[in-house]
Amino acid sequence: MRALLAFLLLAAPAVQAASAKRPVKARPEAAMSRVEEVSGGRFKAAAPKGWRVTKDREGTGLQVTGPAAPDAPAPTASAVYYAKGNPHFKDAADFLARQTAPSPVPIQGEKTGPVEEAKLSGRPAKSLRRDTFAVHRAPAAEPREVAVREELTVLQGKEGFWVVTVSAPAAAWAKQAAAFAAFRDGFKAND
Repeated sequence: MRALLAFLLLAAPAVQAASAKRPVKARPEAAMSRVEEVSGGRFKAAAPKGWRVTKDREGTGLQVTGPAAPDAPAPTASAVYYAKGNPHFKDAADFLARQTAPSPVPIQGEKTGPVEEAKLSGRPAKSLRRDTFAVHRAPAAEPREVAVREELTVLQGKEGFWVVTVSAPAAAWAKQAAAFAAFRDGFKAND
């Protein structure tokens, strides 16, 4: 027992010195206000502080999710890269055409605005706004419809295009404005 105690007393200063040299790991909440890069290297985006980051396995998409109110869906911001020849959309114009085409199953009260000029990553882009609804299932409560606003910004590149989407309950839209601006302003396309 004395040998163990002597070892611990002698080893303590060495452990303290070693730990002082290693960087301290930040808590996850503090690390979220950083620039995230997708594995394919096609873009970078700034995650708002306190938002959870999720990346897709293919390295073409990233989503950040903000704190949710108990009675509404969480706000989200996402960026997705569609390479030329992808099976979904020919180009940015094809993507926007599908977003503005009449839905085969119309949602009563949904409104999709016109395509407008915008800027993304310092380049000319297109954007549109959609007011729609989401079904929210709060714990131990009946599901209910919640009004949601989405804004999509689309940037055509040489080898594909990017779609940046921000979405939040309509009642909380203004509260998320700074986080959405940080995400869009921190988006950098690599083309």
